[in-house]
Amino acid sequence: MKSSLPNPIQQSSPSGEFSDVPSSTADFAVLLFFLGCLISLTACSSPTATDDPVSETKPTQQTAEPAPEVDPEPDIAPEPDAVGEPDDAPSACDELQAKASADPLLPDLLDQYLSEGPRALLEDPQAHRFQLLVGEVVDVDEDTTCLVHHGFRVDAEYFYPASSIKTVASIAALQKLAQSADLDLDARLWFHNPDDFEELPDLIDDTGFEPEPFDTLRNIIDDTQIVSSNPGYNRLFDLAGHEALNRIGWQAGLESLRLRHRFFSDRTPTQEKWSPRISIEHETDRDGLSVLHEIVPPRQSELELSPVEVEGLMVGESYIESRQVIDEPMDFSSMNYLSLADHQRLMVAIFRPELDKRAHFQGLDDDHVELLRQSMLRDPEEFASHRGYNLGDGVERRFKAALPGISEVLSRESVRYYNKGGRAYGFHVENAYIVHEESQRALFVTAVAYVNENRRLNDDVYEYDEISFPFFHDLGQMIANEFL
Repeated sequence: MKSSLPNPIQQSSPSGEFSDVPSSTADFAVLLFFLGCLISLTACSSPTATDDPVSETKPTQQTAEPAPEVDPEPDIAPEPDAVGEPDDAPSACDELQAKASADPLLPDLLDQYLSEGPRALLEDPQAHRFQLLVGEVVDVDEDTTCLVHHGFRVDAEYFYPASSIKTVASIAALQKLAQSADLDLDARLWFHNPDDFEELPDLIDDTGFEPEPFDTLRNIIDDTQIVSSNPGYNRLFDLAGHEALNRIGWQAGLESLRLRHRFFSDRTPTQEKWSPRISIEHETDRDGLSVLHEIVPPRQSELELSPVEVEGLMVGESYIESRQVIDEPMDFSSMNYLSLADHQRLMVAIFRPELDKRAHFQGLDDDHVELLRQSMLRDPEEFASHRGYNLGDGVERRFKAALPGISEVLSRESVRYYNKGGRAYGFHVENAYIVHEESQRALFVTAVAYVNENRRLNDDVYEYDEISFPFFHDLGQMIANEFL
């Protein structure tokens, strides 16, 4: 983009000092002298922000926002005006997205691939709160890679994220690890939790609580990500704390995030905001007793989470509570939430942050991010055997929902399937980043289906086997054939 230096004569004031003709030679000489100085100074000085049309639309070095703590990836595509395009010209990525939005692919593909049971999702998507978002990674050229979204009913209404939200807790715990000189991935953690939370005040002195040994942070993250351990997630919640859990997500662009509670917890909303004292085991003394070192004091979050602004917070027609049937919809306004779009942004922030300017988690070490990635890739059946867990049958489809369908189309060894899903209250969620090594194609897939025909929650009668598991199988076949 070309720009010229300003001409001081053309920028005369309304009174027209520069256009008046001098009445005498002396006056004329003086005027020429001052004009020469002015022109010389202007020509030799750097143009200001208002002189340069590029600077008017792009911050200068002095006015740019501070760089994030985590360095951006080196292959981030340049801004359009940095390569000489007009400021208002659409980029190649904008054009691809506009084309995808104008000609939606998913309805026709779903109609083509869904088998009998899952077709109920298409026949009545609103009743099933059915939402799907595919983020296709497209290499335009060697310098430009785009994330092109194909969506179906994205964030049309509320859905409960279930265990898919546990990844945020793992990230917050890893941030805590990076900030602490005492916390260690392989030191056993001890939690000073009370036995009974009924009498827990807003702020508590927990010095009288017997500390409970748990596990190392490395194992807790693996248990949480690979086999969806609820106790593991709750310990990560304890370690990071209510406020940090939410703020780290907001900093990465997850504006919809509302992490309010642990799992299978009887705590009140106030009690959920309390986190215990945590110690690590350094060594044992001569009597074989553990020597503990406090690394985190007890904390009380002061963060007040605003309500979720989304349709459909009242779910079902009845629910069971304390073995009693409550004949009214269940209110999810005080439950955890993360929108479908932000579910996918969460995965982008972990695996391909260069594709989304906002999707960056600050204060994380690269080694810790890689640890999380490997946890999300690992085979759950192999991991369960290693840890001595008995997970029963159907392990892969339970923890890698779309992978069985993909494996019927592509070689299992050629696919890297990173994910974290979840199921609860009839909601079935999958959130994955998938790479086909042979074609070098990659995509993000995020989907939710609500399968609760009797519309009663907490009765453990849901159509996972009849509808949602077959859906994710069919979805796997679809993305393997059409995108990978």
